[in-house]
Amino acid sequence: MNNTVGDTVGEWVFSIAKAWPVICVSIPVAVIIGYLYLFIIRAIGGFIIWLSFAVIVLSLAAVGLYAWFYLQFEYPEGDPFRSYMQYVAYVFWGLSGLVLCSLCCCYSAVRLGIAVFKTTAQYIQANMHIFFLPALANITAAIWFLLWAGSFLFLYSVGDPRPRDPPLNFVTSLTWTDLTKGAVAYHIFGLFWINAFILGVNQFVIGASACLWYFEVSTDTKGKGTVNRAYWIAFRYHLGSVAFGSFLIAVC
Repeated sequence: MNNTVGDTVGEWVFSIAKAWPVICVSIPVAVIIGYLYLFIIRAIGGFIIWLSFAVIVLSLAAVGLYAWFYLQFEYPEGDPFRSYMQYVAYVFWGLSGLVLCSLCCCYSAVRLGIAVFKTTAQYIQANMHIFFLPALANITAAIWFLLWAGSFLFLYSVGDPRPRDPPLNFVTSLTWTDLTKGAVAYHIFGLFWINAFILGVNQFVIGASACLWYFEVSTDTKGKGTVNRAYWIAFRYHLGSVAFGSFLIAVC
């Protein structure tokens, strides 16, 4: 059965073409912000974590205190809303106490998390070029997208041209067969699969490099050159695993 290609795909392409300046600016801005965040975590990560917990506890207590004083001035004795506001104050004070007790019980786990942050900072300091791996993955994904877009244009043009109804009768539409529709669906699936594969290799290299560095930082090598060896391990032994995981991500 033949189906006429509607205007939806054309609208998508037009929207992407119209928004390309925003896309080009947002990508480097996101990368820069991520790098700045890593530096901040390396410098004052522990302080930020404890400060965040303190803000949560004090905020809950402050809301309860506000509700308590609000009912004192706004609602007279015997007003049913006075009881409701009291319950609100008790609930927020209880939540504040619950969070505080949870922090006390999980103190060791919090300290362990802070130690992980510090270890991550040491790893980044020893492997500063790890910052370039996400950028390299993004550039590779961008090159892949350009190649995919070029081949998609050829595939999109496959079909019988048909005139449109007025007032767009000067623009033709294409009629796809079921075989062409299947090829387009397969081609779109390939976009997601290869993109997930590129990101998966990048994540594997970073994870493997961190593991190698952790077990070798106390040796004579001081954990140097772990990124290059992680690439070798990825391409020599684990490309199949990454490809299979990328396939599952693309399917889901």
